[in-house]
Amino acid sequence: MTKRLLLAPTLLLLVSASIALFIFYRLRDKPTPTVVGWRAVVTTLAGDGSPGLQDAPAATQARLQNPFGIAVDARGNVYVADAGESNRLRKIGVDNSVTTLAGGVEGFADGAGASASFNTPSGIAIDARGNLYVADTANNRIRKVTPEGMVSTLAGDGTTGARDGAAHMAQFNAPVGVAVDARGERVYVADTYNDRIRLITTTDGQVVTLAGGNAPGYMDGAGGSALFDTPCALVATPDGELFIADTGNRRLRKLSKDGQVSTLNFTSADNVPFDEAFAPVGLALTHDNFLYITERERGRVWQIAPGGRAHLIAGGGFGDTGGNGHDDNDARFNQPAGIAVDKTGALYVADSANYLVRKLTATESMAAMNNAEVKVDAIQSANSPDNSVNNSQLPVEQTEVLPRLSAEAFGIKSLPWPLDPQDRWHEVAATMGEVRGSYDTDDSRHHLHSGIDIFGTYGQTVRAVLDEKVESPLTNWGYGSLNEGLRIGVMVYVHLRVGRSERDELIDKARFTPVGRDREGKLTRLRIKRGTRFRTGDALGTINRMYHVHMNFGAPNAEANPLGLPLVGFTDKVAPVIERDGLARRGTPPNSRRATTSSASSRLITTATKRRRDAMWRSG
Repeated sequence: MTKRLLLAPTLLLLVSASIALFIFYRLRDKPTPTVVGWRAVVTTLAGDGSPGLQDAPAATQARLQNPFGIAVDARGNVYVADAGESNRLRKIGVDNSVTTLAGGVEGFADGAGASASFNTPSGIAIDARGNLYVADTANNRIRKVTPEGMVSTLAGDGTTGARDGAAHMAQFNAPVGVAVDARGERVYVADTYNDRIRLITTTDGQVVTLAGGNAPGYMDGAGGSALFDTPCALVATPDGELFIADTGNRRLRKLSKDGQVSTLNFTSADNVPFDEAFAPVGLALTHDNFLYITERERGRVWQIAPGGRAHLIAGGGFGDTGGNGHDDNDARFNQPAGIAVDKTGALYVADSANYLVRKLTATESMAAMNNAEVKVDAIQSANSPDNSVNNSQLPVEQTEVLPRLSAEAFGIKSLPWPLDPQDRWHEVAATMGEVRGSYDTDDSRHHLHSGIDIFGTYGQTVRAVLDEKVESPLTNWGYGSLNEGLRIGVMVYVHLRVGRSERDELIDKARFTPVGRDREGKLTRLRIKRGTRFRTGDALGTINRMYHVHMNFGAPNAEANPLGLPLVGFTDKVAPVIERDGLARRGTPPNSRRATTSSASSRLITTATKRRRDAMWRSG
């Protein structure tokens, strides 16, 4: 009898303890309500600002090559699709270490850890079990990676195409974006260069096209009647609706459960442009349907509240990681790509051209609001001035100027020229820092010249000077204009017919894809896919009527001086000279000009060279 009396309280105690533990863990794992329009404290989670392949026990001592896709698991581990020369999935552990989960040598192979191979992994997504889904862009495949690093192919036969059907026979065209539901049963793909949205159902191993036509364009509508242009990211709601970063159209789109595609229109709650220059490339969705967006070209992170108001969370303009940005308090990003959100509401951004992973957390005032479990009505708060934040009081990461770029960082010992002969000296017609624009004219392009101009003849072939891969989903611009150009890795080439001869004929159909022609059949647009590799000496196009090729070196919006590179046969030993009063006196012949500093030596410019240079003042 006594034993029975003792057993009852014991069981009651155990049940009470179990209930208490259940409640504790439920509360602990409860997602934090999202605050409208919060402003971020930006810190560096991983990377030292130099390109590389280095793992490290301390995350900020590691090096990344081309961080693009990003995901975070329930425990707080962060995963990064690191492309470029890396072709790895990197893991930033909760212990602050950076390790390689899978991948290594560029190529294609399933297997465990380093025995697996990728080629330009881009977007990644994670399911509730911690499995990763990877858009293996240059392999035209979707891959699956377990938490232990076992890699398998989920869909795609590796051939460029748009075929639906059995997953192992399906075809994709350099997919960049991927999303997955919690169970891993429905995997959504932004089939970027097919301009389509695809679905992989893992329960039956089938691939179908949900929306998008046979060519890039812009049109809302049902399924195949809708048109996209280079979609690069997508996220799925729990009930199966999709938000899509339609990068080439510079729009956000929505694909409903009934297959209807519509364009989402937002209004900015800040005094910051949210306009036609907007180019979304990364998306993340919270548990309470707030959408986060990375704007690649202008280096911004946006929050879209369910009520339709857009708030600038971080990013005062493109550039390095310094804090002198918007309101003199914002950290900066350079070509941000993937973005992910954890259960506390913290954001993780792949800051690709700074070779970093950044973490965005709320200010102390915002965190206090969350800890007090202040519940925000999204629509009312989005329109309420009472929820505005004093941006001038926000702390920000202060650091040295990044990224760290130099010839040594890229192993450049002798850089060839972009024109034939590549191993001989060429005339440099303009250098970094020269003034551009014209005084007292209608020309408003007053600026300092960046990069260098290398004189060439009309129709002369422009060639790659480094072995590199294309990193941007949209890497060429200005088709048919004098400022047409392209970026390959850290090198930029401008004033050429990209991928074409002087007669506008394609010079390499494998690398340059025509996607638009007029009624007469004349080419009007071409693409270069992310992951396309160029070797030194490969033809990039031909010089247009600017009669020179403009060449820049460095990450976008953080270029270094190309004259710091060891160009073959080129050495500048002449000090700069400031002429008397900044100009030669009218009527003074060139050979009679005097320098204001007697110790400065000068090399006089011949009349012919000066005329040619004066004719090129519009360059770059």
